[in-house]
Amino acid sequence: VDFEAEVGVITNTVPMGISVEDAGEHIRWITIINDISLRQLCAIEIKTGFGFLQGKPHSALGQQSIPVLTLDEKYWHNNKFHGTMIIELNDKQIGKISTSKDMHFDFAQLIAHAAKTRELGAGTLIGSGTVSSPEQTDGFGCLMERNIVTNNTEYLKSGDRIKMYIEEFKDSLIIDQKVL
Repeated sequence: VDFEAEVGVITNTVPMGISVEDAGEHIRWITIINDISLRQLCAIEIKTGFGFLQGKPHSALGQQSIPVLTLDEKYWHNNKFHGTMIIELNDKQIGKISTSKDMHFDFAQLIAHAAKTRELGAGTLIGSGTVSSPEQTDGFGCLMERNIVTNNTEYLKSGDRIKMYIEEFKDSLIIDQKVL
Protein backbone atom coordinates (compact mmCIF):
# COMPACT_ATOMS: atom_id res chain seq x y z
CA VAL A 1 0.00 0.00 0.00
CA ASP A 2 1.29 3.45 -0.92
CA PHE A 3 0.01 6.98 -0.51
CA GLU A 4 0.16 9.79 -3.04
CA ALA A 5 -0.05 13.35 -1.72
CA GLU A 6 -2.03 15.48 -4.18
CA VAL A 7 -3.86 18.77 -4.47
CA GLY A 8 -7.38 18.58 -5.84
CA VAL A 9 -9.87 21.03 -7.25
CA ILE A 10 -13.64 20.68 -7.26
CA THR A 11 -15.52 22.16 -10.20
CA ASN A 12 -18.98 23.37 -11.00
CA THR A 13 -20.50 21.98 -14.23
CA VAL A 14 -17.90 22.04 -17.01
CA PRO A 15 -19.18 21.89 -20.60
CA MET A 16 -17.81 19.29 -22.99
CA GLY A 17 -15.05 20.62 -25.22
CA ILE A 18 -14.17 23.60 -23.03
CA SER A 19 -10.97 25.44 -23.89
CA VAL A 20 -8.00 25.62 -21.55
CA GLU A 21 -8.50 29.40 -21.47
CA ASP A 22 -12.04 29.01 -20.06
CA ALA A 23 -11.63 25.88 -17.93
CA GLY A 24 -10.13 27.64 -14.91
CA GLU A 25 -13.34 29.65 -14.45
CA HIS A 26 -15.08 26.44 -13.35
CA ILE A 27 -12.81 25.75 -10.36
CA ARG A 28 -14.67 26.39 -7.12
CA TRP A 29 -12.82 24.63 -4.28
CA ILE A 30 -9.31 23.47 -3.33
CA THR A 31 -8.67 20.36 -1.24
CA ILE A 32 -5.99 17.73 -0.76
CA ILE A 33 -6.13 14.06 -1.71
CA ASN A 34 -4.41 10.92 -0.50
CA ASP A 35 -4.61 8.89 -3.71
CA ILE A 36 -4.10 5.40 -2.29
CA SER A 37 -2.23 2.96 -4.55
CA LEU A 38 -1.91 -0.79 -4.25
CA ARG A 39 1.45 -0.99 -6.02
CA GLN A 40 1.50 -4.76 -6.59
CA LEU A 41 -1.89 -4.63 -8.34
CA CYS A 42 -0.87 -1.49 -10.27
CA ALA A 43 2.17 -3.33 -11.64
CA ILE A 44 -0.05 -6.17 -12.88
CA GLU A 45 -2.71 -3.85 -14.30
CA ILE A 46 -0.25 -1.68 -16.23
CA LYS A 47 0.74 -4.76 -18.24
CA THR A 48 -2.88 -5.43 -19.29
CA GLY A 49 -3.33 -2.06 -21.00
CA PHE A 50 -6.61 -1.43 -19.14
CA GLY A 51 -5.13 1.21 -16.85
CA PHE A 52 -5.51 1.38 -13.08
CA LEU A 53 -8.74 0.19 -11.54
CA GLN A 54 -8.11 -2.54 -8.98
CA GLY A 55 -4.85 -0.90 -7.92
CA LYS A 56 -6.65 2.34 -7.02
CA PRO A 57 -9.12 1.80 -4.15
CA HIS A 58 -10.98 4.68 -2.51
CA SER A 59 -8.94 7.83 -2.03
CA ALA A 60 -9.16 10.13 0.96
CA LEU A 61 -9.97 13.82 0.84
CA GLY A 62 -8.95 16.55 3.21
CA GLN A 63 -11.27 17.33 6.10
CA GLN A 64 -12.31 20.58 4.45
CA SER A 65 -12.10 22.42 1.16
CA ILE A 66 -11.33 26.09 0.64
CA PRO A 67 -13.33 28.24 -1.81
CA VAL A 68 -10.97 29.47 -4.54
CA LEU A 69 -12.57 32.93 -4.47
CA THR A 70 -11.41 33.43 -0.87
CA LEU A 71 -7.77 32.65 -1.62
CA ASP A 72 -5.28 35.47 -1.83
CA GLU A 73 -3.48 35.70 -5.19
CA LYS A 74 -0.35 34.62 -3.33
CA TYR A 75 -1.87 31.12 -3.05
CA TRP A 76 -3.97 30.88 -6.22
CA HIS A 77 -2.78 32.15 -9.60
CA ASN A 78 -2.11 30.75 -13.07
CA ASN A 79 -4.62 27.97 -12.27
CA LYS A 80 -2.27 26.50 -9.67
CA PHE A 81 -2.40 26.33 -5.89
CA HIS A 82 0.83 27.74 -4.47
CA GLY A 83 1.45 26.21 -1.07
CA THR A 84 3.73 23.76 0.70
CA MET A 85 2.64 20.16 1.23
CA ILE A 86 4.04 18.55 4.37
CA ILE A 87 4.05 14.74 4.41
CA GLU A 88 4.72 12.78 7.59
CA LEU A 89 5.05 9.03 8.01
CA ASN A 90 4.79 7.81 11.60
CA ASP A 91 5.32 11.38 12.85
CA LYS A 92 8.54 11.81 10.83
CA GLN A 93 8.55 14.39 8.03
CA ILE A 94 9.44 12.75 4.71
CA GLY A 95 8.35 15.56 2.40
CA LYS A 96 8.09 19.34 2.27
CA ILE A 97 7.19 20.05 -1.33
CA SER A 98 5.88 23.01 -3.32
CA THR A 99 2.42 22.22 -4.69
CA SER A 100 3.02 24.24 -7.86
CA LYS A 101 6.71 24.62 -8.72
CA ASP A 102 7.11 21.32 -10.57
CA MET A 103 3.46 20.80 -11.58
CA HIS A 104 3.56 19.75 -15.24
CA PHE A 105 -0.05 20.69 -16.12
CA ASP A 106 -2.09 23.40 -14.44
CA PHE A 107 -5.66 22.68 -13.35
CA ALA A 108 -7.20 24.42 -16.38
CA GLN A 109 -5.24 22.09 -18.66
CA LEU A 110 -6.28 19.05 -16.62
CA ILE A 111 -9.95 20.08 -16.66
CA ALA A 112 -9.98 20.82 -20.40
CA HIS A 113 -8.42 17.43 -21.07
CA ALA A 114 -10.97 15.62 -18.87
CA ALA A 115 -13.87 17.51 -20.50
CA LYS A 116 -12.74 17.00 -24.10
CA THR A 117 -15.39 14.34 -24.83
CA ARG A 118 -17.84 14.74 -21.94
CA GLU A 119 -19.43 17.26 -19.64
CA LEU A 120 -18.06 17.21 -16.10
CA GLY A 121 -20.82 17.38 -13.51
CA ALA A 122 -20.81 19.83 -10.63
CA GLY A 123 -18.67 18.40 -7.85
CA THR A 124 -16.14 16.75 -10.15
CA LEU A 125 -12.80 16.26 -8.38
CA ILE A 126 -9.63 16.72 -10.43
CA GLY A 127 -6.33 15.66 -8.86
CA SER A 128 -2.96 17.24 -9.58
CA GLY A 129 -1.02 14.02 -9.55
CA THR A 130 1.53 13.38 -6.83
CA VAL A 131 3.30 16.51 -5.62
CA SER A 132 6.96 15.94 -6.24
CA SER A 133 10.26 17.67 -6.73
CA PRO A 134 13.48 16.84 -8.55
CA GLU A 135 15.29 18.00 -5.41
CA GLN A 136 15.80 15.01 -3.11
CA THR A 137 16.16 17.43 -0.18
CA ASP A 138 12.45 18.33 -0.58
CA GLY A 139 11.54 14.75 0.22
CA PHE A 140 8.82 12.66 -1.35
CA GLY A 141 5.08 12.76 -2.02
CA CYS A 142 4.79 8.96 -2.22
CA LEU A 143 6.83 5.97 -1.14
CA MET A 144 7.36 4.71 -4.69
CA GLU A 145 9.40 7.84 -5.51
CA ARG A 146 11.36 7.46 -2.28
CA ASN A 147 12.00 3.80 -2.99
CA ILE A 148 13.30 4.48 -6.50
CA VAL A 149 15.75 7.11 -5.25
CA THR A 150 16.89 5.31 -2.10
CA ASN A 151 16.68 1.67 -3.24
CA ASN A 152 14.20 1.05 -0.43
CA THR A 153 11.46 -1.56 -0.88
CA GLU A 154 9.14 -0.78 2.03
CA TYR A 155 5.59 0.45 1.63
CA LEU A 156 2.89 1.20 4.18
CA LYS A 157 2.03 -1.56 6.63
CA SER A 158 -0.59 -2.10 9.29
CA GLY A 159 -0.25 0.47 12.07
CA ASP A 160 1.56 3.10 9.98
CA ARG A 161 0.24 6.65 10.21
CA ILE A 162 0.32 8.98 7.23
CA LYS A 163 -0.34 12.67 7.69
CA MET A 164 -0.31 15.28 4.96
CA TYR A 165 -1.29 18.91 5.09
CA ILE A 166 -0.76 22.29 3.48
CA GLU A 167 1.61 24.19 5.76
CA GLU A 168 -0.14 27.52 5.16
CA PHE A 169 -3.61 26.00 5.85
CA LYS A 170 -2.79 23.23 8.32
CA ASP A 171 -6.05 23.62 10.24
CA SER A 172 -8.24 22.99 7.20
CA LEU A 173 -6.26 21.21 4.47
CA ILE A 174 -5.16 18.10 6.35
CA ILE A 175 -5.41 14.32 6.10
CA ASP A 176 -4.38 12.14 9.04
CA GLN A 177 -4.83 8.37 8.58
CA LYS A 178 -3.74 5.12 10.12
CA VAL A 179 -3.29 1.96 8.05
CA LEU A 180 -5.44 -0.89 9.34
